[in-house]
Amino acid sequence: MTRHPSWILLGAAMLASPLTAQESALPAASARIAGTVHDSINAAPLRGAVVQLVSTSDPSNVVRSVRSVRAGAGGAFALTDVPAGRYTVGFLHPVLDSIGIDAPVREVQVANGERVRIDLATPSPARVGALLCGDTASAVQVGVVRSATDRRPVAGAVVDGGWTEYAIRRGKIGQGIARIADTTDAEGRYRLCDVPRGGTVVLRVSNGSERSAAIDVDVPTSGVGRRDLYVGRGWTATGQQARAAAADSGEVEREVGDGTLRGRVLDHDDSRPIAGARIAIVGGREVRSEASGGWSLEAIPSGTRLLEVRAVGYAPKRVAVDVFAGAPSVELRLSAVEAMLDTIRVVASRERLANTGFEQRRRQTAGHFLTTKDLVRRPVQYTSQALMTVPGLRIDRTTLGNFRITMPGIFGRCAPAVYIDGHEMRDLNVDHIDAFVSPDEVAGIEIYSEASVPAEFNPGFMPARRACGSIVIWRKLGEHPARGWTWARRIFHGVGAVALGFGMGAVMARM
Repeated sequence: MTRHPSWILLGAAMLASPLTAQESALPAASARIAGTVHDSINAAPLRGAVVQLVSTSDPSNVVRSVRSVRAGAGGAFALTDVPAGRYTVGFLHPVLDSIGIDAPVREVQVANGERVRIDLATPSPARVGALLCGDTASAVQVGVVRSATDRRPVAGAVVDGGWTEYAIRRGKIGQGIARIADTTDAEGRYRLCDVPRGGTVVLRVSNGSERSAAIDVDVPTSGVGRRDLYVGRGWTATGQQARAAAADSGEVEREVGDGTLRGRVLDHDDSRPIAGARIAIVGGREVRSEASGGWSLEAIPSGTRLLEVRAVGYAPKRVAVDVFAGAPSVELRLSAVEAMLDTIRVVASRERLANTGFEQRRRQTAGHFLTTKDLVRRPVQYTSQALMTVPGLRIDRTTLGNFRITMPGIFGRCAPAVYIDGHEMRDLNVDHIDAFVSPDEVAGIEIYSEASVPAEFNPGFMPARRACGSIVIWRKLGEHPARGWTWARRIFHGVGAVALGFGMGAVMARM
C-alpha cells in the first residue's frame, strides 16, 4: 500500500460561522477555529478524532496538538487562543490508519479576534475506492493485522477473503465462490478490492505459525468495510492438559494457548444474567457462566477467534472476538427460543409448499431435494437421518459437546444455514432440528452447497453470516397423503402389537 501526499484535500470544507455570545466574550487579540469532524464513510460524526493546528510559517509550533472530539458532542471541536497567522488544520483517527491515507488538511488564515468555522471529513467511499483500488465504483475491505502478543502491526501476514458470487448465464442464475488475498505492508495494513458491496466476506489471516479463525465481516453498502485482525498462537492439547481443556464434553482433543477472555451472558430483553450457559472458543476449551452471568476462559488460543455460547431455552450464538493481552470484557446477549418459534409459527401459517417455489427451484437449480415420497420410501425416525442420505452432509461433534450438520465450505467443513418454512434459524444443532420438525411433518427439504444456494436462502446476504450452503425445510400445513400414510402405519403397528399380545397370551394359557 502507498501513502498519499498530505496536501491532497479529502473532503474538508470551510464555512463561515456567526459569533455566539460566549465567543464574543473572548479577548479581542485571540482567534478561534471551530467546527466538526464527519465520517463520510459511515455517514456519522467521527468519534475520537484528534484535530491538529500547525503553523505553516513555523511547523514546529504546534498550537493545539491533541484535542479530542466525541460523537456525543456531534463531532464538535474548538481551538481557542489562536494567534493571528496562517495554519494547516487536519485530524488523525484510526480509521485513516486502517485505510492507509494521510489525514485530510486545510490551510486557513486567521486575524486577531476572528472566528472561523472549518468542517473536516474523511474521504468519501468513492474517493477511497479510487485511491486504494483505482476505481471509484470498487468496494474495498481494509484493516490492520496486529500481533496478539503486543498488539503491534504485523508485516507480511497473508489475509484471505472469500464470498459467494452470482452470474446470469443463459437465463439462469449461476453461483460460484470468489477468493482474494493480500499481504500486509510494513504498517500491517491489508486491502481487498472488488468485494461485494453490502455482502458478507469470510476473512482469515496467517503469519507463519500464527493465525486467526475464519470470521464473517459485513461490507457496508457505502463500499468501505474495516476490520482489524489479530494473529496468535494455539496448539493441540495432549494428556492431562487436554482432559482439563475438554471439561465435561467428553472430548480429549482441544486447541489451547496462552490467551484469556472474560465476559458476561445476559438475556437480550431484560438484561437478566444467564447462569449455566456454555461458552467456548471454537476448537478450544469450554466453561459455564456463573449466577452473575460472568465467565472466564483461560488457556485458549490467542488472536481473532470464534466464540460459541449456548443456554437452555435460548437461541445459540456465535460471534468473532479478539483474544489478546488486556482484551476488554465481552458482553453476550441471547434471545429466547420461544420468541423465534412464535414468529415462525405465525408467518408459516400463511405458507404452503405449492407457492414456495420449491418445484421451480427443483427444476432449475443444482441442489438436492427430498419430498414426502422420499421419506415414506425410506422411513426414518428423525429428520436429521433423512438429511444424512445427501452426499457431502455429515454430523460432527462441536466444542460444546453437541452435534451439528456440516458440509464442505470455503475454508473446509462448516455448518450450513438452516431455514424452517423460509425463515432462518441461527446455529441449530441436530437436536434442535429434530425437535422442531419430525419426519411426518416434512413436506419438502432443499439442500444447497455454497456453489448452488439461491439468493433467498444465502446466509452471505444476512448480517454477520457466513456463506456455507443452506438447508431449507418446509413443513406440512394441511392434510397430506404422506401424513395420513404415516398415521396409518402407526395404527397398523399398534394393532399388530395388540394382536401379537393376545396371541402370545392364548399360547401361554394352553401351556
